[in-house]
Amino acid sequence: LLVEAADGFRAARCYMDIPHYKGEPQSAILPAEQIRLLTRVPGDEVYILILPDSVAFYCGDTVLTIQKIEGQFPDIEQITPKKFDIVAQIGRKELGVVAKQVGVITRTTSNGLAVFEFNPATKHVTVSSVSEEVGKGSSIVESTITGEPITVGFSLKMIQDFLGVAESSDVQVELTHAQAPVLFTALGDMHDLRY
Repeated sequence: LLVEAADGFRAARCYMDIPHYKGEPQSAILPAEQIRLLTRVPGDEVYILILPDSVAFYCGDTVLTIQKIEGQFPDIEQITPKKFDIVAQIGRKELGVVAKQVGVITRTTSNGLAVFEFNPATKHVTVSSVSEEVGKGSSIVESTITGEPITVGFSLKMIQDFLGVAESSDVQVELTHAQAPVLFTALGDMHDLRY
């Protein structure tokens, strides 16, 4: 099962093995708000039935039927760079701690942005933010970095969203330059999560 999601700022992709799949490959575009309802349904197994106009999810005694959206989903591969000049490997938990620490400051800013400085020489990623109400703060996380030093602004909310679903011990951040798309990958994640 390939699951992709996108909004105006980010895109995500993950794969899941379906051990008992029967039939030909099919696709469906579904509203994210309704898919989130599945996280509230108890049970470990979900059975999926793709119908002509909808998709039914069977979770124990609960059935959730979602209407398909007409159209073509954007090709995420087209917006993902094929080559990256800077690659950083960071511990997922460590990055989560730093994001939480600096997040105290970014919550008071209108844009929620934090500055990430990738420094291959020191093998550090420095995450910082400034707020008129709270002041400024920064935190450092160790990282393996190849390429040139680079400073980039990220929404900490988006990074925390990624870290919240990644199941790996390390994440990889790939960049080309400050204005280009960035790829976050959960290394070794059984779902090959990319964000």
